[in-house]
Amino acid sequence: MTKGILVFCEHYQREIEHLKYKERYPEVQFLFFKGHCGQAPLEWEELKTGLLTNQDYDFLNVLCGGCIKKLPAEEKNILIRDQHRFNQCFHFIVNPELVDFYQQKGCYLITPGWLQKWPEIIEQWGFDRKTARDFFHDSGKRVLLLDTMVDQNSALNLNEFASYINLPFESVKVGLKYLDLLVCNIIQKNQLAARGAQQNETGDIGQKEMADFAMALELLNSLARLQSENQVIDGIKDMFTMLFAPRKVLFRGASETGSGSISTEIRQNDTGFILPVRGSRELLGEIEFVEFDLPQHREKYLNLATKIVNICGLAIENARQYEKIKELSMTDDLTKIANRRQLDEYLQTEWLRMERENAPLALIMVDIDYFKPYNDFYGHLAGDDCLKAVTKILSDHAHRPADLVARYGGEEFAIVMPNTDLEGASAVAVKIRKAVEDKRIEHEKSPVSDFVTVSLGVTAAVPGEKSKLEDLLLTADGLLYQAKKEGRNRVAAAPVEKSRG
Repeated sequence: MTKGILVFCEHYQREIEHLKYKERYPEVQFLFFKGHCGQAPLEWEELKTGLLTNQDYDFLNVLCGGCIKKLPAEEKNILIRDQHRFNQCFHFIVNPELVDFYQQKGCYLITPGWLQKWPEIIEQWGFDRKTARDFFHDSGKRVLLLDTMVDQNSALNLNEFASYINLPFESVKVGLKYLDLLVCNIIQKNQLAARGAQQNETGDIGQKEMADFAMALELLNSLARLQSENQVIDGIKDMFTMLFAPRKVLFRGASETGSGSISTEIRQNDTGFILPVRGSRELLGEIEFVEFDLPQHREKYLNLATKIVNICGLAIENARQYEKIKELSMTDDLTKIANRRQLDEYLQTEWLRMERENAPLALIMVDIDYFKPYNDFYGHLAGDDCLKAVTKILSDHAHRPADLVARYGGEEFAIVMPNTDLEGASAVAVKIRKAVEDKRIEHEKSPVSDFVTVSLGVTAAVPGEKSKLEDLLLTADGLLYQAKKEGRNRVAAAPVEKSRG
């Protein structure tokens, strides 16, 4: 049996324990060192002495960010030593592209493990409340918790921490699929390589099989970096094509054929074999190999494929999770339309596209009149229903494929309408105003109507040297203010003012 050790920071101990690797990989031991965020990196020799004394292992993996220095290239008496130094430890639990995405938006990222110890960490850094606020305000615009969903106190801890440093906060549920894929990938890669090296030493493995082992290790690693389910499935097919040279590799998903029609057993036939592809909790599909250039190696192919097919299942689950997180990060939780983040990106994209096409881009800003008194009088649940009702009206009137309806913040919305001039956008805004009033949502506390109404600011411009995206936003916002100042429940429209330079 190949024995292994994986070393993690203690901030991820709960996640590792939750995934129950002792049941799946009893030969692998997980060790944890004390978190060192924001402090001088730990010396490897010091860490090794504290963790690895009298430990027996065939492979050792140290997973860390910049918190350990002078990791050696190899260790005596270790068959395999693989160092996984990540730019940031957030890369343990989410795809690096997502980390970059959030940080570019000004988010200060934290994890449940870090959050659990935040008072202790702040004290270690030598901060009081004022210096902590200064530091975090310089570091980001808001706090974002990457929630692995293993700590039921995370929401409370997040609220307390964000209040302490006086920053807005949010959380995104990232789960454990990416971490599970990473860990299983590392373990199976090391086990495959260890077995291959042992068999090579005893002469029980040929050059072709050894090459297959080496290629499998590289290809497995690449699967973890793919972001879409289609990319992963294509990557799995390509991987097995390179490994085994079958005439065809077919993947059939459980969602396409129905999970009941897919066998949970390995099946062999005259031309190849079929393997079930399992995720962490369910059967995801099956993969079929049809005919081989070297059929005499079929049993060896089956042996290798069964060892790595579960990694393929985890890679598919991870891609699904990535797509889900990406979608959530761009969608307003309550109304299910685009949020401010997606609006900003879409405006940038469409502004450049309209500039290339020399076509107009229109922007409508919408505000529900006297929404705070409505919320206070009718209650937050009624307020949520009101927001949803207005959202539906906006979406019904801005329904072309390129139109985007977004929640700008609170009771304010924005509508982006490419290839639309001021006259066209104004006509849509007038219809929206009337449709909201005709909905007859009772509003006893409104000074302008017995029912919920909206005010709208409308503008449009052809992007170019004389107009900038900032001018579009400022003009629409100014016109919305004008509509509210003039009595609300009305539309104010005007072209974009020329750029101020």
